[in-house]
Amino acid sequence: MGDNNLPLYFFEPETSNASKRGPRRRRPNMFISYRKEMMKRKPPNMQMTDYSKLVSEWWKKLSANEKAKLQRRYQIERDQEVQ
Repeated sequence: MGDNNLPLYFFEPETSNASKRGPRRRRPNMFISYRKEMMKRKPPNMQMTDYSKLVSEWWKKLSANEKAKLQRRYQIERDQEVQ
């Protein structure tokens, strides 16, 4: 009981599971997806920083046609995640 002989009530706001998990992470962009795929092929004796630079150079040298193919694959994967 409180100071005035009134009962005390404590309320906790209801939270959904979504708010407990935190904000939903954004999907990585097309380059990050490409880099992740290329990292699977990294030679074991090569430094990660050196390989990242190499992958970045490969990305810059990709033709518009090759990037368009990757873009289509990226969009399909993204759409499947939404469903």
